[in-house]
Amino acid sequence: MNSVPAWKQGFEALSPRGAIVFLRSLHTKATAMMVTVHIDGLVSTFSGKIVAPGPLWPMPKESTSRLLDRAPEGIVAAVTSAVPVAQLRALAADFDRRSNEDTARTNRDLDALQNALTGEFEGLVLFDAAALLAKVAAGQRPSFQGAFLAELTVRNQELAQVLVVKTLDDSELPFRHSADGSSHLYDTVIRDQPARVVVTPEALFVSVGSTAAKRAETNVRKQLQVRYPRAFGTGHVSLFIDAEEAVKQLKSPAALSKTKVAEALVAQAVTSMLIEQLMPFDTVMLDLAPLPTGASIDAQIVLRNRRTQTEEK
Repeated sequence: MNSVPAWKQGFEALSPRGAIVFLRSLHTKATAMMVTVHIDGLVSTFSGKIVAPGPLWPMPKESTSRLLDRAPEGIVAAVTSAVPVAQLRALAADFDRRSNEDTARTNRDLDALQNALTGEFEGLVLFDAAALLAKVAAGQRPSFQGAFLAELTVRNQELAQVLVVKTLDDSELPFRHSADGSSHLYDTVIRDQPARVVVTPEALFVSVGSTAAKRAETNVRKQLQVRYPRAFGTGHVSLFIDAEEAVKQLKSPAALSKTKVAEALVAQAVTSMLIEQLMPFDTVMLDLAPLPTGASIDAQIVLRNRRTQTEEK
């Protein structure tokens, strides 16, 4: 009796609405990807599946990273991943077309990464609208102002410390090392922003920028799961970008706190135009979750309503 190929079975799980995009691969462990696309005005929704002989990565029993549960308010981006380093290596190897020397160097780096960290991490981006307006008002070139926070689960603390030192040395960043009990702290400066890496027996924490310390904490994971019920779960790879929040913060009265009103208004106009050009959307969400035969795909893109913007002007 002939069995039905897994990629054909995947069609049964697709939503009947919208157009269907089908891609079949002959070179990677994933045999096919199929996605339905539904467009309703400014909102585009994607739902589908990556088909493979087994799960693309194992489903953990629970998440060990909790950064999103105690995050500063007003994030403009969030990312989570539970893909082990070994699975990332296997995926990279499928697409590796470089020289043997480059591949060997990459393998050494991946060995160090795999021995030090599990691969599970969570990250957040914060936007400092007041600092950006002050910089533009002073005649300086616009550049991102804010903070980046990350938490990575540690497999071996000593090897994680070696990895941190090597990364800082390779980046030619001078740093100061200190210890607080079992925690090791590495302080440096990245593009004029204070940066700190803390390595504990359980996790590696990264903080770049000082904005986070001035904000109240909130549970971003719960907020995102209310907004996207199928995303940001245990074992998922999830990404969220909120350009709408960045624009909202840019236009808030608090953003004018570091700048004279007349100069701030000009700076607001310049930076708002820049954000509109770089990110012509309000929000983007992407979520991948492991399945017994591959992984599920869910995504949503909400484009910016340019008519509303014109009316505001």
